[in-house]
Amino acid sequence: MGDDIELLYSKFHILVYCLILIYMMRIVFTGGGTGGHIFPLIAVSQALRKLTAHYDEFPEFWYCGSSSEYWTLLANQGIGIKNIASSKFRRYLDMGNIIDIPKFFISIVQAFWKLFWLMPDIVFSKGGSGSIPVVLAAVFYRIPVIVHESDSIPSLTTKITARYASRVAFSFETSTRLLHAKARAALTGNPVREVFFTRNTAKSQEDLKRELGFEIDKPLILFLGGSQGASSINDFVVDNIELLLKKFQILHQTGPLHYKNIEEEINSILKNTSGILYKYKGFGLLDGVSGDGAELSRVMRGADIIVSRSGSGALFEIAALGKPAILIPLPSAAADHQRHNAYEYIKTGSALIIEEDNFSPHVFLHEVEKLLGDDSKLESMREGARMFARPHAARVIAEEILKLAYIS
Repeated sequence: MGDDIELLYSKFHILVYCLILIYMMRIVFTGGGTGGHIFPLIAVSQALRKLTAHYDEFPEFWYCGSSSEYWTLLANQGIGIKNIASSKFRRYLDMGNIIDIPKFFISIVQAFWKLFWLMPDIVFSKGGSGSIPVVLAAVFYRIPVIVHESDSIPSLTTKITARYASRVAFSFETSTRLLHAKARAALTGNPVREVFFTRNTAKSQEDLKRELGFEIDKPLILFLGGSQGASSINDFVVDNIELLLKKFQILHQTGPLHYKNIEEEINSILKNTSGILYKYKGFGLLDGVSGDGAELSRVMRGADIIVSRSGSGALFEIAALGKPAILIPLPSAAADHQRHNAYEYIKTGSALIIEEDNFSPHVFLHEVEKLLGDDSKLESMREGARMFARPHAARVIAEEILKLAYIS
């Protein structure tokens, strides 16, 4: 009899545990296939963990999408993976559409199936065409959806998904005017990982330069190409490396696919030049496997000026650190959004813009030397960047996710 009671008691606890698992809050993230989508999702997950730290159990976090190159980063942040086939919308004639149109319908079936088994409390979409199937499946299952638009010009994906969203969040004020979402909209800024705002515990710029292997009294320029790398920025650095190193020290984030070739080219160019190779350091990707942004933040803090594309993620990370910047908008970006982002950003006096057609050694050196010779201008750029930053973006979005999840 005692064994039977003990067995019944054990089965009861197993049942209770199973019920807890079934009803544990589940939050699904979805987005496109670049770091500009993935890193803000990580920032929001970090904010959610802080907000739910007092819970008996953390919510479950899942990512539904492609972005296989970021799966390790997501897993290291405690986010489970559900693969959804990747497809791209092209508003022009391209042979890729022949493949991607069928893949889109496959991804819809996958999204419906995987959300059925997860049945999350809420879906947070960071945009990108890969998010559309997940949002459509969520709407079918009556799961609340929050959509976030990163750029100043709303993407086609956002225009589609915002129609079905319970809430829409924006990074730029211009987006709120251009997209008339039915859902309640809010200007939140772009979510940035928390390490970019921990200024109080940061080492001095001089200490960071020393750690990175540079001289503390010489200007350090950081060239950023985003998670994919930027071909024209990479070409500019390689083609002008000797000229640049005569005047500055260079940190160069090439993108992981380009790193090996660029390293070989730089070494070949500088092999007969004594005493300056140490002034250049290249990296493929600066986020490592953790995805927390600590290494990228450290490198950016050490730089005097950052040269970057003007994707929303890069702009808000630069702003969080209060760094002077020179922006090179990508001219082929959809709806020319990088150019619009850049011109919105510089309204606070936080950066200079060099259009890609004008991105020449003469123009670049003139602008950098003029900046480095004007301390008051550099300080006003730092202040303008900090004014643009929205340090609570991830927390505001996380709070709204929890609110809607509870209501549902």
